[in-house]
Amino acid sequence: MSWYPGHMKKALDEIKEKIKLVDVVVEVIDARMPYSTKNPYVAKIAENKEHILLMTKKDLADKEETAKWLKQFREDGFSAFAINTFDKRDISSFKRFLKDVKQDILENKKSKRENFEMKVMVVGMPNVGKSSFLNAFKGTKSTKVGNTPGVTRNMQWVRTGEDILLLDTPGILMMSRSEENRVTNLEVLNSIDTSEVDAAETALLMIKILQTRYPGLLNNRYGVDESEEPLAVLEGIAKRRGALIKGGEYDYSRAGSILVDEFRKGVLGNLTLESVDEIY
Repeated sequence: MSWYPGHMKKALDEIKEKIKLVDVVVEVIDARMPYSTKNPYVAKIAENKEHILLMTKKDLADKEETAKWLKQFREDGFSAFAINTFDKRDISSFKRFLKDVKQDILENKKSKRENFEMKVMVVGMPNVGKSSFLNAFKGTKSTKVGNTPGVTRNMQWVRTGEDILLLDTPGILMMSRSEENRVTNLEVLNSIDTSEVDAAETALLMIKILQTRYPGLLNNRYGVDESEEPLAVLEGIAKRRGALIKGGEYDYSRAGSILVDEFRKGVLGNLTLESVDEIY
């Protein structure tokens, strides 16, 4: 898959057109990498709309870092929330907030309507939990859910029974790869097709981040010496997990996949790989 496949270009054009029809834009981002998964193009497109940032997967993220990101986003002028899509209390709380937004919009309309149905566009990068949120909001599996980028290809309206109509949109990336750190982070989250990326490369960058942000984690999980260079740490993981090839040499790709997969699944613990203090 290319960096910005044709269906994303088409989706972005449709979003620009459809945004005229909606009252609110909810941008879904991953709480483990809030900066990398926040698409700068969405803010430009939604500048005249209520723009809400919804951080999903808070159950997999660092609680303290999530609180810092929420505070920062709110200082930046966004309404920001963090949810676990599998927690009904979080979904109910967000529904109440949207109903308050709906009431504000209705009060500001010149002609008030009793049966006003607020239209909400749900946007986000691939694999940030957008479909899981939509399913949780409606209460049924109305959209496809998967951990492969590009699962949703077409826009669809989702009726919720809450006098709120949601517009599901395909995942869209930034158009440019200019920020290499962000690109790497999206590879870690599988928001970018990684079929042609060696997992070892992604793992080496992850190790460097974890050594700095969460010292002791790699040692506790894999029994490796964290004081060594990332490559030596990866070799330690390969040895501990039996990721070896014929002749006893290290299978770097397999060891890298083990580390990356365990992060994605939350096996390594509640981690956030981006700090407000480092970016702002």
